Amino acid sequence: MKPSLQPTPASLRGTLQSAKATGLLLTFFILNSSFVIAQDAPGWINPSNRRAMFPEGKYLSSFKSEPFDRESETENSTDRLIKLAKSDLVQQIRVTIKSTATFNLENMNSQSLEHFKQASTSTAEASLMGLKTESYVDPKKREAFAIAWLNITDLVASCKAGLAEKEKKVTAQIRLASELAAAGNLESAMSAYYDCYPLIREMENDISLIVALGREQPASQTSQLEYEVNKGISELRRGKGLSLDEACTFLANGLKKQVRYLDPEGFLIMGTFTYQDARMGSEFASRLAATMEQKMTVTGFNLKTADNARDALKEGELVYRLTGTFWDEGEQIKIIANIRRINDGKSLASMEEYIPEKWIREHGMEIIPGNYTEAISRQKELLGSDVPANELDVAVWTNRGSDDPLFKAGDTMMVFVQVNKPCYIRLIYYLADGQKTLLVDNFQVPIENANIPIRYPYPFICDAPYGSETLQALAQTTPFQPLKTVKKDGYLFIEEDVKGIMENFRGMKSTAPGMLQAEKRMDLTTIEN
Repeated sequence: MKPSLQPTPASLRGTLQSAKATGLLLTFFILNSSFVIAQDAPGWINPSNRRAMFPEGKYLSSFKSEPFDRESETENSTDRLIKLAKSDLVQQIRVTIKSTATFNLENMNSQSLEHFKQASTSTAEASLMGLKTESYVDPKKREAFAIAWLNITDLVASCKAGLAEKEKKVTAQIRLASELAAAGNLESAMSAYYDCYPLIREMENDISLIVALGREQPASQTSQLEYEVNKGISELRRGKGLSLDEACTFLANGLKKQVRYLDPEGFLIMGTFTYQDARMGSEFASRLAATMEQKMTVTGFNLKTADNARDALKEGELVYRLTGTFWDEGEQIKIIANIRRINDGKSLASMEEYIPEKWIREHGMEIIPGNYTEAISRQKELLGSDVPANELDVAVWTNRGSDDPLFKAGDTMMVFVQVNKPCYIRLIYYLADGQKTLLVDNFQVPIENANIPIRYPYPFICDAPYGSETLQALAQTTPFQPLKTVKKDGYLFIEEDVKGIMENFRGMKSTAPGMLQAEKRMDLTTIEN
């Protein structure tokens, strides 16, 4: 992706959008929310008390605050802060799982490792039992506060119980499918097998939370049950060596049978398909998504664009997203497709199919991006420098959302960023060839523009070099220290490596006590065809 020329602060400020709900901060969990105006401030307002009440290692917690101008805004402020706090918990879990998947899985057996990694891209959207929230408004200081928390031990115990219960359900479902097949009712048998996949995905989610948060490997029959499901389907179909078109037909038909009760008024939007747990696209990923979109339409799904979905979320309508991953299993490529309800993150349908890797190669498609090794190295470096959740929140997305979007040569990308407090913003773009461009530096967001989307004023045009790339948004409540840059062809290129960039950012803590910092990243893929 070729970055646009560096804008002046004045031109960037001129692009501030009206305060509309963008749909970026999805309401994954609607549990135990409360709106409180109290005479006495709760103990968790004080940082020392908060650390004592929710000690690290025993709880996951997120605290948010923001000022307000008018009393009529207090309810909106607390609702927004609760969503931010929940979103932060989601991000904390996602980071913990990703870190575990990257650095700490040497002792897991191969089957458990596969199911852990397959869940690592979606686990944070699963329902988190025991999530609690509180909010408080200080009318004198005209400031609103919210906190969300989870007891880790209770969550892990809930996941263990859920895993055991789902194993019983899948076992019973497999038995039913086998009985239907033996009686010659092949279509019903196939549907019974298909209904196992959403439960298997939920089992993977349970496993990932137990491993990442509980630091233990659960006893699980997930791999064996999945094998029995795939074997049963293969025997019913009596066919091997599917083409991409055939595989996507089976995937779409299977998803349709599982979500026959889907609200006909709801929106289904097409997400992306990414390679394993690396969240990277490729030429094959692009072809796969395009073929799936066509098959889903033929099957009767009501597909809409991401913009339609954001508008629907604002109105409280149901919105669904189709995403997936593909896994290299030697001679076969395993494709997993999932449908989730965005409103609450619930998994509604899932399907698996296999196509020969040889077929993909023969049709001239690359399975992984050309810079895969370098991109994995960059992800690890950035992952090791994650900023702990705090009161400051920053979000970044594109005109195709933030869910690992893929852009082809000539496509246009627009970038948006949003913060919840007055602060300074820095935007960095990591290109596929390893170069790093400084798009925005020390752009000041005043208090009146908090929680308002800010659009980067110039479009990106997808051009060489192609591959896996990263957009990073940094925010802090004091100005950034300067980075070493050189201007080439009108662009500011950063001379420091990833470690130097993050040390520049994180190193500010020692010189500015009480300063707040936040960081968000999104991975995206660019391809030539």
